[in-house]
Amino acid sequence: MSKVIVGISGNEKELSDGSNIQYVAVARDLSEGVKVAGGLPIHVRFLLDEFANIGLIPKFEKLIATIRSREISASIILQAQSQLKAIYKDHADTIVGNCDSTLFLGGKEKTTLKELSETLGKETIDLYNTSETRSNQKSFGLNYQKTGKELMSQDEITVMDGGKCIFQLRGVLPFLSDKFDITKHKNYKLLEDYDKRNFFDIQKYLATREKAKLRKNTVITTMNIQLE
Repeated sequence: MSKVIVGISGNEKELSDGSNIQYVAVARDLSEGVKVAGGLPIHVRFLLDEFANIGLIPKFEKLIATIRSREISASIILQAQSQLKAIYKDHADTIVGNCDSTLFLGGKEKTTLKELSETLGKETIDLYNTSETRSNQKSFGLNYQKTGKELMSQDEITVMDGGKCIFQLRGVLPFLSDKFDITKHKNYKLLEDYDKRNFFDIQKYLATREKAKLRKNTVITTMNIQLE
C-alpha cells in the first residue's frame, strides 16, 4: 500500500488553489488510465480532511459522480455541512447525493442537525389521549391513534453522547453506534499519541531523503582511476 500526503496551510489560499488542480489532475489521469472494465486493479482513496479549507475543487460534483465506477473513492471530512454549501453552492446536494455513506460524529450546527434529523426519518408511535369531564355525572374518554415522530429530533442529536456516532449507509437503516476506541487498535503503539518518538517529521524527511544511508553491514568499494 502506498500513500501520498498533501499538506497545506489553511491560511495560504494560493497553495490551496495549486493542490486543487493536483487533485483534479490525479483523479482525471487515473480515470482515463483505466483500460479494463471494473476500474483500477488497486483501489485509490482520497482522504479529504478539512475539506472546507482545501477550497473549491473545479467540477468536483462531476468528478465524484464518475470516479466511483473506476475503483476510486473520496472521503469528505467536514466540521459542518453548511461549509460544503458555502463553497459549492447548488452543487452541494449533488456531492452529498453521490456519497453512499455518512458518518456523524457530533456537533450543533443547525443546518447539519436539521438535514440529519430529516434523513433519519420517522418512527411510528402509539398515542393515547384520556379525557375526564366533571359534572353531575362524571364521564371518561380514551382516544387511541398512531402517529409519526422523528427518529431523533434536532435537540436529541445535539445532546447525543460524545462516545456515540450515527452511521447511514445507502439501502440500510441508519443506526447509532459506539465510537471505536483507538487505544484498542493493534497498531496504536505506532502512533505519536502512544510514544512521542513515533512523530513523523515531514520536513526532516524531505531534507534527508536524497542523502545516502549507510548501515553497519554496508560494503564500500574504493576504486582508484588514473586518467592518461
